[in-house]
Amino acid sequence: MRSNTLITTAGLNDVDPKAWLADVLARIADLPASRLHELLPWEWKRRLPNAPVSVERWARWVTSSAF
Repeated sequence: MRSNTLITTAGLNDVDPKAWLADVLARIADLPASRLHELLPWEWKRRLPNAPVSVERWARWVTSSAF
């Protein structure tokens, strides 16, 4: 098993892995087990529409946009 699976999954869901992991670590202790699914990257992104996007997605946007 790869050690970076969580980070890779976040990136594949266009979520900034550092922002996602920091938020998950801050909230996981207070969240009931029945709501842990809310912390999965795709749920986290859906629940937080202004969540930071992945660096790769941001870079694609910057290089394709005319300022």
